Amino acid sequence: MKPRFSVLFARVWAQHPHWTASQVARELASRRRPKAPPPDRRDVVRRMEQQKLF
Repeated sequence: MKPRFSVLFARVWAQHPHWTASQVARELASRRRPKAPPPDRRDVVRRMEQQKLF
């Protein structure tokens, strides 16, 4: 389960107590989300064949 924004906010602020609330929010917004894995080639080919594109 993904932690709530308020929990993440509190954790970051606890690590950096001298930051303002806007700095903490900016830090949370700048964190990168994990990239989704690329689709399997077989699935892509199967989908294209179903749509008669391949």
